[in-house]
Amino acid sequence: MGKEILYLPEIDYLVSLQTYCIGKKDEDQAYDQVMEDGSLVWEKFLKGSDMYFISHDAQMIFKSRMFNALLIHHILKNSVDDLIALTGEELYNLILDYREIDQKKREYREIVYAEIERTINESYNKSEEDLIVMREFVFNTDSFKSRLDDILKSTYKIFTEEIYTETAQGLIEKVLERFQNKLDSDEVAFSDSITVFGGSEPQKLPEELTLCMLYFASQQYIVMLKDMLVLFGREIPKYVKHVSKDSRIALFLKALSEPVCYKMIKLLSKTPFYGAELSRELGIPGSELEKHISHIQRTRILTAMKGEKNRIYFEISKDEVEKLLENLKSDLLNS
Repeated sequence: MGKEILYLPEIDYLVSLQTYCIGKKDEDQAYDQVMEDGSLVWEKFLKGSDMYFISHDAQMIFKSRMFNALLIHHILKNSVDDLIALTGEELYNLILDYREIDQKKREYREIVYAEIERTINESYNKSEEDLIVMREFVFNTDSFKSRLDDILKSTYKIFTEEIYTETAQGLIEKVLERFQNKLDSDEVAFSDSITVFGGSEPQKLPEELTLCMLYFASQQYIVMLKDMLVLFGREIPKYVKHVSKDSRIALFLKALSEPVCYKMIKLLSKTPFYGAELSRELGIPGSELEKHISHIQRTRILTAMKGEKNRIYFEISKDEVEKLLENLKSDLLNS
C-alpha cells in the first residue's frame, strides 16, 4: 500500500460531536467561536426540547477529553455499534486495560479512581469534567453506560441520516481527491498544508502511510489527538485538516495579541516546560493554561512530547515561527 488518504465517518461523527459539546457553554451562552464552524452542524439537531436530556448529558460527558480519547481509540479498532453493544462492566475493563490498571486493583474502585485522579491532576490540560466523568464512570458504571448508550444511539442515527448525507459524501469525495492528488504530486507542499502531522519530516514521509481526514470536526480535535498520542503512543492513524496560509497567519497574530500567549511563546522558544512549570512561570492557574495552549496549538508552532516521569513537555518550533513571520512580512509588504 502506498501513501493514502482515507475518510472514516464514525471517527468524524464522534470527534465532531465532542468538539461541539466542548465548545458549547451554558444554555445562555454562545458557542465558542474560536473554533471552526464544522461541528456546528450539531446545533440544530441538539437544541430541540426532545433532545434536551441527550444534549445535556453529551455536553457533560464529552467535555472530558480523557474519556473522549478512550472512546475514539475503541471506535478506531471497532465501531460505534460495537461500543453500544458492550456491557458496562466490559467497557469498564476495556478502559482500565487502556489505562494499564493492575488486574488485582480493579475490584477496589476507590483505588482505581485514585490512580485515574492522579493521572488527571498531573495532566497539563486537566479539567473538572475529567474528574466528574471518570468518577461517575468508575463508581456508577452501569447507569453511566446507559446514559452514554442513549447519546450514541440517538446522535449516531442523526449523523447517518441527517448529516452524512449523499450530498455531504460527494463533497467529501472531492476533498479526498484533491488532497490525494496534492499528496501524490507534491509531498512537501501537502505536508505544509495540514494542521496535524504526527510523523516524520515532510521530505521523509513513510512509504506506507495512511492519513485520515476529518470533515465535520473543527480544529479543536488537535487537542484530542494530542491526548490520544500521549495515552496510546502512535497507534492511531494521522489526521489531516487543511488550513490556508492566510488563516494560519491570522491565528498566529491572534495568539501574539494575547499577553499570556505572547509570553508563553517567548518562554517555550527558549526551553521546553511541562504544564505545572509553565503555570508557575506564567503566574496563572493550570485551569487557565489549557485555553492558551489551545490557541497556540492552532498556529502549528507548538509541539508536545513525553518526557521524564511521563510528563508532557511543550516547546515552540523556531523554524515555524520564522516561516510565519516571513509569510506575514511578504503579505504586508509585497502584496
